[in-house]
Amino acid sequence: MKHELQLIISGKSKVKHGAIIQAAASYLRRSQSSSTMAKEFKHFKKQEKETLEDL
Repeated sequence: MKHELQLIISGKSKVKHGAIIQAAASYLRRSQSSSTMAKEFKHFKKQEKETLEDL
């Protein structure tokens, strides 16, 4: 079952609503990477604030 789902999500297996499933999976991947970038940016801003406060 897991292998079949991976094939559908990757686009290697054709199903009725495969394009919609692939679009949703792509959106979720992009959203996850954007979330990681936002967390790193917040961490950087916190370090910058601490550095400025130390001056």
